[in-house]
Formats: sequence, structure tokens, C-alpha cells
Amino acid sequence: MYVLLLNADGTVKSQQKISNGIGGLDYNTFGFFGSAVSSVGDLDGDDLPELAVGARNDENGDFGEGAVYILSLAGPVGVTATPTGGSSIVDESGTTDTFTIVLDVQPNSDVVLHVISDDTGEVTVDKATLMFTNTDWNTPQAVVFKGVDDDIVDGYQNSLITLSIDDANSDDLYDTLGDETIIVTTTDDDGVPGNVDGDTDFDANDSFLIHLVNLSGTDLQIEQSRGTSPLTPAQIRAAVTQLNASADVDGDQDFDANDSFLIHLVNLSGTDLQIEQSRGSSQLAATQIRANVNALGGGSAASQGMANGS
Repeated sequence: MYVLLLNADGTVKSQQKISNGIGGLDYNTFGFFGSAVSSVGDLDGDDLPELAVGARNDENGDFGEGAVYILSLAGPVGVTATPTGGSSIVDESGTTDTFTIVLDVQPNSDVVLHVISDDTGEVTVDKATLMFTNTDWNTPQAVVFKGVDDDIVDGYQNSLITLSIDDANSDDLYDTLGDETIIVTTTDDDGVPGNVDGDTDFDANDSFLIHLVNLSGTDLQIEQSRGTSPLTPAQIRAAVTQLNASADVDGDQDFDANDSFLIHLVNLSGTDLQIEQSRGSSQLAATQIRANVNALGGGSAASQGMANGS
């Protein structure tokens, strides 16, 4: 007997053969299993119906009594990859990120996954294969991604990590599953730490996003403000967070909204007088704040005027 899961248009999405010893079932071979089939609704609360399957001659008790088997259906097979830090971003300095991998449906036998980076000049993986059994299929297995250094000012680079089924060494249930891909972004460490939007420069778009994140902007607001950035809101947020002490431009030992306001002000060509008027309790001169901001772009700028008393 085959159980078919259908798409809305009536085409077959997946199938599972049920027979003696296949599909997790063991029954009397001469019991006429499958002579009657009926849906009995969702008995176990998993949003999938159970099936009642008759076997009129199954000797499950008295001779010739027959039996009814209740089969629980599983959802479509799949692989779920989850970043442990909530994003998928590493740095050329060699920082790492970890994903956990699980199967979505219990297999009948082993499932082997190949893990491949499409650009090992940007990011590497610590495992080439993962193997799941029918007992640990939903136990997370970790894959560590590591950024790779180069000497090129190339901005943020996206790489694809592919998870593919080894058909020859995996349960047939998973053979039809297509490749799953993970996008991992490698940040550039060659002189532009303030480039949080993933291009090759540090401009007003970067400083606006930095200030937005520090003002607790939502992912939707970041999405609406990221312009042509190829990065997701989560990746932009992670890039801003990674600035840490390098973005403490007002010199008060933290990275807060006052810093991000000053960063954006400088990138909007604010004068030293405007910086002086906006620096709050900072003990730094406007020229030093400007220099700190420009260091995020790997450059420097001349003073545009000093406030009285600076």
C-alpha cells in the first residue's frame, strides 16, 4: 500500500510505501492488509489525519478475527538549519557562527547530508558530512562556519552553504528532497569597519542604519531603510552590534545612541560647531570626535570649524 501526499493541484508531493517491515509496520503477511482504508481525523493533534487500515484475516487475537491498524502520517520531509546567534554573519578576522541542523521527519534508516561551501576563500565549514539515524533525527547537530581573511577591500560577501542528501547512503524517504541552502555573509576587515550595509564604503546610509539600530529600530524599519543593501535586517543589526568599542566616538566607554547620532551627523557633513553642540557630556573635542567617526571609514577629515571654548 502507498500513502500519497498531494499538492493543491492534485499532483503528488511525496509518497510512503507501507508493507510488512517497511514504513515502521510489522503485520501478518497473509492478513490482507490494506483491504479497507479510511481517514479517522486528527487523533494526535499534529494537524495531520490518521488512517484506519483494515486487515480482514490478520490473526491479531482469535483465529481469523482480523485487525484495524491506525497509521499516523508525518509531514513532508525536510531539513531545518537554525543560526544559534540569530544571524549568519562572520568576519574575515576569523570569527565563527554556528548553525544547528535537524531533520523534519523521522526516517526509517540513516540519512547522510553533505555540507559544502561554494566559496572557501570567504567561509569554511568544520564538517563535510552529517549523519542522522532514526533515533537521533531531531537531535540538533552543529556546523561551525568560519570567516577567511583576504587582502581585498571587497565589502560584505555572501556565500552559499549547501546541504544535500547523499541518496546512495540515505533512507529513500529523503531521496526526493532538493538541496537546502544557507546564506552566510563574511564582513570585510580591510579598513571599513563602519560599512554595515554590505557595500564597499562608509556613507550616510551606513550611519543612518547604525543610528536606527541604536534607537531600537525594528527589523521592518531596517528593511524599509536599507536601500540597495544585499543584507537582511538581522545581518545589518549584527554588523552594527559588532562595532562595539570602535563606534564609541564620544569617548565615554560605551556605544549608544549619542555615538550613533554623532556618526550620522559627521556623515551628513555636519560642522565642528554642530558636533560641539550635539556631543552631550563628551569630554572630547569636535575634531577628535570627527576623527573617531572617520576611522570607521578607514579615513580622516579636516576640521570644518571649532566651537568657541573647544
